[in-house]
Amino acid sequence: MVDLETARNVLLSLPLVDEYDHFGKPAYRVGKKIFATLWLDNKRAVIKLSKLEQPLVCDEYKTMVFPVKSNWGRLGWTNVELEKVSDAAFKKLIALAWANVASKTAVKKYAGGLNL
Repeated sequence: MVDLETARNVLLSLPLVDEYDHFGKPAYRVGKKIFATLWLDNKRAVIKLSKLEQPLVCDEYKTMVFPVKSNWGRLGWTNVELEKVSDAAFKKLIALAWANVASKTAVKKYAGGLNL
């Protein structure tokens, strides 16, 4: 289980990340691209996976990770249930989402520290 404070700290620990308000929810971006939002009332994170990664990740974490129900889900946006996901799995998922939107230069520079 990952609480909201831990989720926020993990998100902000990634390189080049900033937090800002996105329609009343904390959003996390690298450069000017969002890779995650926290839905505080629902105790979940929404992360950006690629269209190819999403089905694989959802299959691996069946009870805690699933596509967003809408066109956003078809674009790779994926729900992560914070009350069900382990700390290690959350860190892995967030690093993957970060790498999906970070510049190639940033990914190359920081990937080793993120275990990508």
